[in-house]
Amino acid sequence: MSSVGGLGDELRRIAEELPLEWLATAMYCFEEGQARFVHTLQGSVRPEAREALAALAQLGETIEETQRLVIGAQIRIVQLAAKFGAGGTEVSSDLPAPVDFVAKLVDRFRRAASKTPKPIPVGWAPELARNKKGVVFQRPGAPHNADLIRVMDPTPEHPGGYIRVHNRYRQPVDVHGKPRSDDDTHVPLDYDGPWPAWPKG
Repeated sequence: MSSVGGLGDELRRIAEELPLEWLATAMYCFEEGQARFVHTLQGSVRPEAREALAALAQLGETIEETQRLVIGAQIRIVQLAAKFGAGGTEVSSDLPAPVDFVAKLVDRFRRAASKTPKPIPVGWAPELARNKKGVVFQRPGAPHNADLIRVMDPTPEHPGGYIRVHNRYRQPVDVHGKPRSDDDTHVPLDYDGPWPAWPKG
């Protein structure tokens, strides 16, 4: 490291790259899956059902502990970055408050899923759109832009927001599954017509 100030910059970079978005995705997917399993298994007297519920509780605790560790690490790294700022002065941090960031991002995923005219396929994981102006739900293992649903924030053309679906060939498609222009594949969030090509999962 060429300077003490450079160390502060490097620490900030490390803090920014900690996987808080991944943690929010993991929390959302776990909570969605847990709700389905509990609904299915609750009330069962079979031993394997009780074991499955106990395992789910342990998994939830593990995810929460991982979240606490990563958030704690980010807070400590940002504090150190401030100490090693250029000239020994404190560096103000514009990083999001980690606890609030994860909780708000999970809530954003939930709200995006609740706005779609049909349910998001089971198991499709959310993440922020690259431009941070929406949420993307994608089939696990799908490459690049294949098999995904974008729930996008309002734009001048779509003041209520819009949905865009990509097929397995990464093409944006209309409600009938046909590759079309932006006008046909940017479907308003308040669309209430038939959507025969909605992803099945």
